[in-house]
Amino acid sequence: MEKTDISLMLISKIIVHDVPRHNKVDTSPKIDYSDRESKLTPELKAFFKDKLTEIISKRSFKVIFNLDSSSVVPFIIKELIEANPRKDIVQPSKDLSKYLYDIQTGNNPAGIVVVIEGVIKNKNVFSIMKLERDEGVQLKKNERSHFIDIVAVKNLMLTKKTKLYKASFFFNRTDFDTDFDGFVTDNQIQPTSPQGIASFFIHDYLGCSFYGDTRVNTKKFFELTRDFIITIEDPIKKTKYFEHLISYSSMPKNFIDTNEFIREYIEENDQQNYIDYLNRNNFSQETFAKDIELIENHLQRIMIDFENDVQIISKKGDLGDKVKLSDEGNGITKAEVISKIKRVSS
Repeated sequence: MEKTDISLMLISKIIVHDVPRHNKVDTSPKIDYSDRESKLTPELKAFFKDKLTEIISKRSFKVIFNLDSSSVVPFIIKELIEANPRKDIVQPSKDLSKYLYDIQTGNNPAGIVVVIEGVIKNKNVFSIMKLERDEGVQLKKNERSHFIDIVAVKNLMLTKKTKLYKASFFFNRTDFDTDFDGFVTDNQIQPTSPQGIASFFIHDYLGCSFYGDTRVNTKKFFELTRDFIITIEDPIKKTKYFEHLISYSSMPKNFIDTNEFIREYIEENDQQNYIDYLNRNNFSQETFAKDIELIENHLQRIMIDFENDVQIISKKGDLGDKVKLSDEGNGITKAEVISKIKRVSS
């Protein structure tokens, strides 16, 4: 299962519930439940599929269900995905909304929960979105039909009155031959948060953990990128790429975004070769939580060895404007160190 596969989804059911903000000890604000699924047109199905594809593809994390979690969400989703024939989603979607309501505190904003069921290649898939809206915006429930109009939700998503800020997409591992359970995106994750990449939505609500060992993922990204850089023939470009790798890995971000690294730091004529190299080495992690424990020593310095037995070492992992490299032709690179001499020793 790849993120782009979501564009193949055929949506069969959508249901919407309105979860209010409330203080933990004040449960007087009540959930506005829909008692039946939304009426869907081909246009609405296309809209929600395209929106889900867009936000999951932009930046999302692979996740696995943490069965030691106290969350009820993994069990509800697994039951829905594995059901054959498919189950009615009205009551399960209410249970999902009620659990969100129960664990929220006064710090969590009100939100619209959108539960989506569909298929990809005749295999069940399932999504939960949460939309944050302006407090003054209310969704009117159709009291006669007892459901929240999905058209009103779509219209809100197209205005500045609301924003899609949390979304998940799940599937059966066996159906798609994977060793993870889905993708999750949460725009409230702070890239430089000192608390790391912990997320109320991912961990507390969905009951998920990030896929793979974050230390191993980070180390593999660093080492594969380093090995690719070694294959670059241009010594000046090779040096620049090494600087970029160390700089990017050292940033105070709590995740690595491979697509961002490619876009920002790899020249266009090398990008496809780099992507192919990662794929050949079975590295398909596009975005993942970062942990530099296993590569920390590599981030402390960058070293250039010359054939004439001269060596330049930067102890802080970057050359910046301290060393100027230029191509002298015939494979010769000129290095100029621009600094005062601190000491000379043997």
